[in-house]
Amino acid sequence: SRRRHTRYIGDWSSDVCSSDLGVTPTGVDDKAAKKARDEAEKNFRELIDFQISQAENAAKIFKAQSDTKLAQIESEKKAIQSAAEIDISAAKTKEERLAIYLKLQKDLQDQITKESEIKQGLLQSDVDVEQARIDALTTLINKSGEYQMSQADVLRIEQEIAKAQTDIAIAPETSKQNEIGRAHV
Repeated sequence: SRRRHTRYIGDWSSDVCSSDLGVTPTGVDDKAAKKARDEAEKNFRELIDFQISQAENAAKIFKAQSDTKLAQIESEKKAIQSAAEIDISAAKTKEERLAIYLKLQKDLQDQITKESEIKQGLLQSDVDVEQARIDALTTLINKSGEYQMSQADVLRIEQEIAKAQTDIAIAPETSKQNEIGRAHV
């Protein structure tokens, strides 16, 4: 039972109090919306970080398994060489020694091929991690308008993407350089 705030009998527009409309001051709505956007962005970034972390963890597991396989191959190469040395010392003719050398060469080449395949898998694993990072960051940039990210944040993310793309581009060369470095040690 509110008192009518109108001067005219037929004017019902002022019969409703502004508090009945559920309108809040503009600043309160903006703060609530910003808080909701910030929370959504935080959750989205956590999801992206989780996805990248999953890719990195999978790569770590793959690397550990590959390191074990590479150690086994090294052990097998040494065993093959030792067996060949014993066989060569027991060989009676040049033909027997030649056959043993040829078999040794083939067996070592097979081991080197296995080693190369594992190293290629490691390289691909590193590339996959960087690609996951690029995909996640690209998704974040695509949502930048939704989260009203600053231009500085977008540029920082674009730089991260460019770095990851560069890492992918140079991965084969870096891998070769690491191999050369290990060969000289």
